[in-house]
Amino acid sequence: MDDVSSKKRKRDQSAEEGETKAKLIKAKDLDLIESVGEVLGSQYGLIKRILSYLPIKHINTCRQVCSLWEKVGDIVKKERDGCRPNVFYWEGKRDTYYTDRNYKSYSDPKYFDSPAHREFKEQFHKFRDSLMFEPGLIAVFGSADMVPDPRLFIDEEDDDDEECDVRIVRKLMVNSWIVDGSFLHQLFPSAVMVGTNVRGIVGSKQGDGEHTYTTIEQENINVVVPCVSIIFVPRWPGVDFRLLESIAPTEDRNETSALQQQVQVPDQMVAAFMLASNSYLTHMRSYIKKTSLEYPAISLGGAVGELSWSSVVGTNTGLLLEDHENLVSEHDTVIGFSVTGSSVVSATVLLSRKVTSAKAVKAKLTELKDKLVKLNARLDCSFGFMFACCGRGKGLYRGRKNVESREFVSLFPDTPLVGFFGNGEIGFDSELDPPKIQQEKVEEDFLHEYTTIFSVVARK
Repeated sequence: MDDVSSKKRKRDQSAEEGETKAKLIKAKDLDLIESVGEVLGSQYGLIKRILSYLPIKHINTCRQVCSLWEKVGDIVKKERDGCRPNVFYWEGKRDTYYTDRNYKSYSDPKYFDSPAHREFKEQFHKFRDSLMFEPGLIAVFGSADMVPDPRLFIDEEDDDDEECDVRIVRKLMVNSWIVDGSFLHQLFPSAVMVGTNVRGIVGSKQGDGEHTYTTIEQENINVVVPCVSIIFVPRWPGVDFRLLESIAPTEDRNETSALQQQVQVPDQMVAAFMLASNSYLTHMRSYIKKTSLEYPAISLGGAVGELSWSSVVGTNTGLLLEDHENLVSEHDTVIGFSVTGSSVVSATVLLSRKVTSAKAVKAKLTELKDKLVKLNARLDCSFGFMFACCGRGKGLYRGRKNVESREFVSLFPDTPLVGFFGNGEIGFDSELDPPKIQQEKVEEDFLHEYTTIFSVVARK
């Protein structure tokens, strides 16, 4: 009996010792894992190296790990603020969606659910997921066929007003593929965002070999193809992008103060770009005259589109379209942005109607490059705009496409170019050494037809 009890005690003792050893081993393993984690977590260089390979979307996720990762993530994001801009270009096929399906209004969510819209959003989400920086400025140019045929309007004597409105909208929606501005703004709510919809657009894609970018001039002369061209500019240190927005005066607005009440001319203004729905806006002309007097060396560019929008005036293009007055220029808008700061430069050239050959285009763009070189511009960290008359393009150059943008790429291989073909151009040749005594510019100095405006903004 004693032997049995003794053996049992030994077995129990052995089991207890085994459990104790297991606990000690487990504790040591946990201590080791914890100590390794502390070593890894405390190594700033290692964390920074890991984050340096990640797109901005994933960095924002990693910042939630702990306070250290959050701080390192902020450092990586701030360092990327100084990088070069990025571009997105998408082009679809002609969409018969609007002729096959009838909607009662542009604000119907289904209006932005066409096959083309779904394809664009799918491609754009992939681009967004790979973007390496937080954008400070986003400029969006989307194709559209928005010129209403007078024959589409129904006799005003029609008694059923509601049915009349529906019938007009359905007809205006034919070929009117419009980029969904609110979709883009929701993805980048903190960025300064401007956009316009117009028939022909200019875009850039990542290139191969000699040039960093290749350009596309999609004029949409006969048929409007759904396409979008977007430039993303980082939050460059020492540079401020500010929205300029003004609604044209109406009967209940004071014409002389409409723009001045909303827009103050910023200090250290280097450039200003405007997207207008009408080139005959008195307040826009007054602003340009005032700004060019206060900043004689300013770089000014822009053009007249169809439907312009921004993160201030509103990005819901469906609701903006519902205001039919936009289509007949009774409620006109000027939208744009200024570029200010001591660490940024800009220059602009005007290709007049006399510039009708590739050689002449190259000569003017060489002037542009010379100006930027004298301003100590970093052309490897820059972006460009091309605002061309819808009467230029391949119709001017005997069927040859991309003539002007191709010459730009040859001189500015590292500068992404975006823009559009509009219904009037805004701008003038910028001056490096303007005269001390300035004369007020007249409309012919900055409002043009059958011309092209090229502007470049670059870090110093």
